[in-house]
Amino acid sequence: MNDMPTVSFRMALYLAQIKNRRKFIMFDYGSAVANMDAYGSLWPLDLGEYYFLIDILVDLVAGRNDKVIRPSMVRKHYKLMKDAGLRYCDFVTANYVIRRAVLLLSYSYS
Repeated sequence: MNDMPTVSFRMALYLAQIKNRRKFIMFDYGSAVANMDAYGSLWPLDLGEYYFLIDILVDLVAGRNDKVIRPSMVRKHYKLMKDAGLRYCDFVTANYVIRRAVLLLSYSYS
């Protein structure tokens, strides 16, 4: 069942940038001037390189049938976070009585 919520064009573009560069980077605005305005740098920040400096919680949300992120990539990211010494929780179970799309939206807005 494919019932994931839609993704905005800009989010799809951002995910494509990450995939094409094979790096976890901030959004690239396409010009040095625009990047300088947004980040104070000619290039978007490589979050993977400075992952240890992130001091906010990061939530990983993955579905088995959403066909957006492969399970192997979720496991790889989980392993990289663990190897970097980041704190983590295995799972927080959710009640799947309601549709997954509604659950994801309510989780995202909480």
